[in-house]
Amino acid sequence: MRVSTYTFYINNITTMRKLFLFLLVMPMAWQARAQIQWASEVEEVSSQSDKYQYSGNQTLGAPNAMPQGGQSPVAWKPQSKGKEFVRVNYKTPQKVGKIFIVENHNAGAVNHVEAFDQKGHVRFSKDIQYLETPLEKRVLEVVIPGGTPDWNVSSVRITLHDGEYTRGIDAIGISADSSDSWKPQVFTSRDMLFGNKAERMNDNLNSEWDELNPIVTPDGNTMYFSRRFHPKNVGGTDDHEDIYYSERDKNGIWGGARNFGPPLNNKEPNFVCSVSPDGNMLVLGNIYEPDGSMSNGASFSVMTNQGWSAPTEVRFIKYKNLSERVDYFMSNSGKIMLISEKKGKNMDNRDIYISFQVSDNLWSEPMNMGAGINTAADEYAMYLAADERTLFFSSNGYPGYGKSDIYMTKRIGEGWRDWTPPRNLGPAVNTPGEDAYFSITASGADAYFSTARDGGKNLDIYRIKMPTAEAGAVALLRGQVIDQETNKPLPNSARIAYENLATEEEVGVARSRPKTGSFTISLPAGVNYGYYAEAPGYIAVNGNLDLSNLTTYQETTQNIYMVPDKVGSIVTLNNIFFDFDKYVLKKESYPELKRTAAYLEKNPKTEIEIDGHTDSVGTAEYNNKLSYNRANAVREYLISLKVSPSRLTVKGFGKSKPAVDNKTGQGRALNRRVEFTIMKR
Repeated sequence: MRVSTYTFYINNITTMRKLFLFLLVMPMAWQARAQIQWASEVEEVSSQSDKYQYSGNQTLGAPNAMPQGGQSPVAWKPQSKGKEFVRVNYKTPQKVGKIFIVENHNAGAVNHVEAFDQKGHVRFSKDIQYLETPLEKRVLEVVIPGGTPDWNVSSVRITLHDGEYTRGIDAIGISADSSDSWKPQVFTSRDMLFGNKAERMNDNLNSEWDELNPIVTPDGNTMYFSRRFHPKNVGGTDDHEDIYYSERDKNGIWGGARNFGPPLNNKEPNFVCSVSPDGNMLVLGNIYEPDGSMSNGASFSVMTNQGWSAPTEVRFIKYKNLSERVDYFMSNSGKIMLISEKKGKNMDNRDIYISFQVSDNLWSEPMNMGAGINTAADEYAMYLAADERTLFFSSNGYPGYGKSDIYMTKRIGEGWRDWTPPRNLGPAVNTPGEDAYFSITASGADAYFSTARDGGKNLDIYRIKMPTAEAGAVALLRGQVIDQETNKPLPNSARIAYENLATEEEVGVARSRPKTGSFTISLPAGVNYGYYAEAPGYIAVNGNLDLSNLTTYQETTQNIYMVPDKVGSIVTLNNIFFDFDKYVLKKESYPELKRTAAYLEKNPKTEIEIDGHTDSVGTAEYNNKLSYNRANAVREYLISLKVSPSRLTVKGFGKSKPAVDNKTGQGRALNRRVEFTIMKR
């Protein structure tokens, strides 16, 4: 169970991550100034505080505890304060003029440096002056006089003085040029160049206590966040965390924060992790037990006719978290859950894991997202953008500005373990203090996050305008689920699914709000989507939104109409497609027709009439033939799906039964349709 969202630890990085970071993201200007080769393998180490954190392997690759320095699990820390040593190898033995030793914590303990040739012989040896008063951090540069013109350095060993203070070695590098220098740098994102300063939100949102994890609903009018130890928490100043919300008025001003109250808040830690795009589901930290206590895990709460439901446990296969701190994030599609948790008994760090939806409330065993993202320190506070390819998270396992910084990475390919090297969001967002919980509004115009800056001791909510090269373009689809017969919203919540018509894959789910029937779906660009609703006693008239060529944010309103499942009802098949003047079904038509076949299989006595219609362009004879052939193509496909031919009849009405006027292009498009009528139940 998470006691506090904001307990931060200095982060670490694995050998693979450090090497990857060095090889792939070192700026070209760096390379021109200093051709430094960082160690690739530990030959031997006298002792280490842990096999992963603080291990000898943490000296490998480019420095990552720096420039912030300080005691860090991404650096080697010996088990004792005696005369400890580590020897590291280099992938490519080379001529060397200078050795770089990056000391990130209590610098000054290096006693002796040795360089070995390829045969393992010591060819250079030097004592280093002991600093009785250690520096906070430094880059120790050891020059080899005259270099090594007749031999190559294969490995380097450093030995530490006896000392009463702890030590930390971040990296050990070699360079051919004795005039080379190296200074710690932060790798910032070229795609996230903020041209403005972060703005502290007003005191309606912020207080003298910590405000954490601001999340804005898709309509932009409600913000959820939490407060630590606030007097108005349910448990008062002893209550670790409660959920609060604020509503924005017509002038865009956020109103006073209000405690959410029961059933979501109690005397235990309560916090919202994410909000579904429709605004009708909250992912909450912890499991709400019947006796009022909390246990390790996550919960859902959904909007009902009576308000927010009592939280229900999110079920994971083989879920295990050994940390008191945990974060969750559900993707906009509702298909992916990110978890920051600790699984290893001997590690203090949390890694980011991914879990995939198996059924409505069952999620797969969490899978570690790998060394491309995770380090030996804490990775947490995840936010997966609507494109489901751009990930923001907090960490101190990479070069940064302070205790914890916010980073961005992009997914490579279609899997979930290959990512671009994480990049720091830069000084407009990150500070020497704590920075976390970055989230973007549905429009992509603004981002909110929690930070301690401007001399403040507590975490406050800040806002910053997003640069133009943000995460991929999305469309926000709004509408209502409507009973076509009464033209009124469905009184109960309906499940809404949307699919990629080209691949036939269901890519996301949402729910309509009870009473109003309203829904919101966030759709990434590049896909031709079909969408439909499911509710007992109804058949959905499917909708279509083609975002194949979308390049900027878009808002669209389209209702979903539900046809009562009874004799005489007419269902328009919107998501069936033909080439111009053709009657061969395109593959994008298959998902909707497969659902029609499934409906007929579920209702074996139902018989339907498939009717084709055209617009007014062309002769009656031509249109009658084309409309019949298109309706018959639907019949033939349903028969191929094992629907009995005796249950399917076909008619072509041509232009004789227009649904709307044919005077406009939009009207003519609506008149070109195939629909079916329920003839028998």
